[in-house]
Amino acid sequence: MPDEIDNSIEASKSSWTFASDNVATNFDDHVRKSIPFYSEGHELITTMSDFFTSKNSTYYDLGCSTGALTRKVNSKNQHKNIKSIGIDNSRQMIKEAKKNSLNKDCIFKLEDITKFKFNKANLITSFYTIQFIHPSIRVELIKNIYESLNWGGGFFLFEKTRASDARYQDLITTSYFEYKQNNGFQNEEILNKYMSLSGVLEPFSDNGNSQILQAGGFNDIEIIFKYAPFTGYLAVK
Repeated sequence: MPDEIDNSIEASKSSWTFASDNVATNFDDHVRKSIPFYSEGHELITTMSDFFTSKNSTYYDLGCSTGALTRKVNSKNQHKNIKSIGIDNSRQMIKEAKKNSLNKDCIFKLEDITKFKFNKANLITSFYTIQFIHPSIRVELIKNIYESLNWGGGFFLFEKTRASDARYQDLITTSYFEYKQNNGFQNEEILNKYMSLSGVLEPFSDNGNSQILQAGGFNDIEIIFKYAPFTGYLAVK
């Protein structure tokens, strides 16, 4: 029987999924309570996107969920007539994204990003998405992203990360649990979410993420955001 994680959101152990009407409908509210500086991460990417987009260029948002970031970046660069494409493998998320978007320049596709055939792009974002991709195929995905970017193109990768050792992991995990408590989550809800993500979300360390970016072809990599277990990278081709 599913356990309660947040208002109208339930999941069982090791079975977290985005393919649920309740998750999709309540996603934006839930994720902003769950991930520190979630909206600010969107704003940071949106601001920096201007350095990579050009007239009539293409932008991909991988794991776009409800399309919030896709729309923000598109709006910021609307004067350049960019083509913004949000991709997600959850039918419910794509449905929400399309419902929330009135801009014809934003296209939302129900696709698996590990199998998707990208066209050339100036900008690609992955906002807490690749952590849900099986580790064995992450490098291949990064390679596809790298090859799809035009020279000078940017890849924004935001991920939940593991600490460098057990002591720091304990400190960060405890602090993060307290953060969620302060945002209104009950202890049981926090534990239920943690258990539901077991075996579903597989975070790497900062070093591990840097290694897969390099293995995928990127050499210019910078950490542009860091808060406890949440890290944002910018990799430029």
